[in-house]
Amino acid sequence: MTGKLPFDAMDKGDPQAREVVENYIRCLGEGITNLVNIFRPQVVLLSGGVSAQGQRLTAPLEEYLGRYAFAGKHLNIPPIRCAALGNDAGIIGAAHLGTDEVG
Repeated sequence: MTGKLPFDAMDKGDPQAREVVENYIRCLGEGITNLVNIFRPQVVLLSGGVSAQGQRLTAPLEEYLGRYAFAGKHLNIPPIRCAALGNDAGIIGAAHLGTDEVG
């Protein structure tokens, strides 16, 4: 099972996959909205395997954030982007722990 599978199945018309993706977007959107309401970041950066979905993931999340963030229409809502390192971000970060090397 990967984060890509439900998106692909949804694209093929699977109603259960659509429900899974919509639930995922709603739950992740809630978490992102809460963090934006508290910290007001300039950008929200996603990584991990599901971030390979790009706009298929970020577009509905940005819409959710715009709808539910406090003062959403009167405030700059931060863009949601996917990390360039995608699923490798955690491993690369872990490899650099304890070293003086950055990037």
